[in-house]
Amino acid sequence: MISEKTGMHIAELRAQINLLQNYKNRELHPELKAYKHLLGTMVNSPRYNPNSYEAKRLNKEIKNVEKAIAEINEAINSAKLDLYSYINTKEHIYQRIRANDHEGYKDEDTETLLKDIGVYEKFTNKT
Repeated sequence: MISEKTGMHIAELRAQINLLQNYKNRELHPELKAYKHLLGTMVNSPRYNPNSYEAKRLNKEIKNVEKAIAEINEAINSAKLDLYSYINTKEHIYQRIRANDHEGYKDEDTETLLKDIGVYEKFTNKT
């Protein structure tokens, strides 16, 4: 019941989650921290003007990075849900096969798996 395609699909989802987490933790969080540090030092200056181009641009960049982090968190959660759903669906099918409950599993469960794989392929093709 263990197949190469199942293992590859699970490994691919896990790699995607790992890649997104590493990008968030190694690129975006340090960038956000640097922007906030810069803003904190600028605010303490007697010549700080909150209406200047630099201050407005810095605030926009902080919001952009925060938005990117939120989007990546959403993508990570979506990929995790896809992974859990895929594993649970496969386990459910395998339990039915082990229990010799072959009646009706082909139509219902195969369609579910194909739909899940189709959604995943659409998602991965966009990113």
